[in-house]
Amino acid sequence: MRPDMDRNSRRRRIFTGALLLQAGAYIALACAQPADIHRSLVSLRTIEAMTLRAKEMLADILHVPAGDIRITRLEPHDWPDSTLECSSKASQVPPGAKSVSGYKIVLEHGGRAYTFHSDLQRVLACPPIEVK
Repeated sequence: MRPDMDRNSRRRRIFTGALLLQAGAYIALACAQPADIHRSLVSLRTIEAMTLRAKEMLADILHVPAGDIRITRLEPHDWPDSTLECSSKASQVPPGAKSVSGYKIVLEHGGRAYTFHSDLQRVLACPPIEVK
């Protein structure tokens, strides 16, 4: 035990570590970039809601159960503006546009990857999904 840590502090630290491990994929997100740790830890429920929404959207488009869709990547991202780089106008960001914090979500089904962009309120398939 570290000399600067009493027994209760050590127990809290172990318990916190166990909770973070239970968060599964989100632990990698929370530890990925120090600048994003605060945002990631505060919004774990939001992240879960965004990934669930992306899975539901993809399931509706592909007519498959959401449980058959796998999350392969989830990373924090700052979009240059509210289009989340999903619009043809995204390349023409007006001067003074505010950046938007969100996530890039990559899902997989049937060997194909599907990318979604989100802010903390909405999820967009980007590029739009075309069913073959």
